[in-house]
Amino acid sequence: MWFGTNNRLSCYDGKMIKNFSPMEMSVSVEKIVKLSEDYLGIIAGNKLYCFNRKSECFTPVISGKETDGVRLWGLLPLNETSFWAIFEDKLLLYQWKEHKEQSGDADFICANLQKDFKLLSAKGEFFSAVCFDENRGLCLVTNFSNLLLFHPDSEKLCRTLIPLDAIKSIQITSVMCKDDIVWISTIARGIIRYHLRTHQIDRISYDGTTEGNQLSHTDVYQVIPIDNNRYLAVTWSGYTVLIPDKGYPQKLATEIYNNTASQVQQNLETRMISSYYDPNGVLWIGTNGGGVMCSDLRSQFYNRFYQDRHNEICNITMDDDCFVWLATFHKGIMRSDEPYESGKRLQFSTVYSGSGNSSETVLCSLKDRQGNLWFGNRNGTLTVYDVKSRRFITYTLLVDGIIYTSDIWAIYIDAEGVIWVGAEKGLLLFEPKKRMCKRLPVEQKLDKKEALAIRSIAVTKDGGIWLGSN
Repeated sequence: MWFGTNNRLSCYDGKMIKNFSPMEMSVSVEKIVKLSEDYLGIIAGNKLYCFNRKSECFTPVISGKETDGVRLWGLLPLNETSFWAIFEDKLLLYQWKEHKEQSGDADFICANLQKDFKLLSAKGEFFSAVCFDENRGLCLVTNFSNLLLFHPDSEKLCRTLIPLDAIKSIQITSVMCKDDIVWISTIARGIIRYHLRTHQIDRISYDGTTEGNQLSHTDVYQVIPIDNNRYLAVTWSGYTVLIPDKGYPQKLATEIYNNTASQVQQNLETRMISSYYDPNGVLWIGTNGGGVMCSDLRSQFYNRFYQDRHNEICNITMDDDCFVWLATFHKGIMRSDEPYESGKRLQFSTVYSGSGNSSETVLCSLKDRQGNLWFGNRNGTLTVYDVKSRRFITYTLLVDGIIYTSDIWAIYIDAEGVIWVGAEKGLLLFEPKKRMCKRLPVEQKLDKKEALAIRSIAVTKDGGIWLGSN
């Protein structure tokens, strides 16, 4: 991992950190890109530096007759031997080559200007950031809040003005294009998004006065894609996870992470100014004054559903419409408010709780072949949700003419539609159509006098039914 600090370039190999600077000078590293397998491109003080990763040293950069090297504000590698650069109001295409000494060591990098595009005409307007779109065209953003879509091969220029109230000049920190949306990070104006397909423009911001803020701060330094079709924005006050709606990309749900109230988080710097999500699922965040923080998002793939009271979840079932159903101990049957979708958090509401305290406790659940959902209750009843009628039906079990009232821990439905009921006082067979119920004395096979509490039921491919008892 390579880090650019305000006085040098640093490398972390998992065990130790090495620091490098050109010509023993202190330089503020503004950007790091991979130019080739051997070289990193470094922007420091609006100047290009090349760092050889094999020899671990800086190699001087010469551009034609300009011995001072290449002046640039932004850098975008095109291939192993060329790169795009922005400087002031120009878009520049360079080709570079390594020159070696007779000993084979690198002597200098020669960067030759191939093309020079003068795309801006307004006085005082200059380029702030550049990125590729998904067709290898260029997205360029200016300080006058203009977005330019440029295709170098055809030299076709599409100029799109992004309206930001009456503000003429804004500070752009970065730009990214993903899934036909251009994400523009700004200082004081949050995130601006331009939808390439619909040409719509929207803004994600923070005003500090409402609870519905979408960002942790108005100063956004970078937006990056992470797992599960989510995005992460680093701001001057923590980071924000942005989750686009699957059907409507314009709609966003956001989660803000800037809480330092806990003992663990008190020493974490919330002024976040850069980020990187590596292929292994580790998130790296560079801060202003707090060094680099890393977080293994692989350990955060679990989303937790918080409840306002202790409420044990006894079983989980998903219906054919991808709604998630919970059999719970204190709140009866709960269901997700929306169908499950990867990356989105779920909220649950009670949809059926029976009557009385004992009927609120649901211990098990199962989906049958018709998609109906069955639940075993603590009071000895079975409840079914009929998907066609969208109604709950509760069955009282009569065993030898006596109402069964003990806990139902497990249910299984065989090919004949008979429900095997694992209960606190033995194994029951229930036929819903005939409403007939009988008890199987499995304890006799074990020379037991008292009925076994059947806690789970499983079936193998050969048709064997296995019972888990107390």
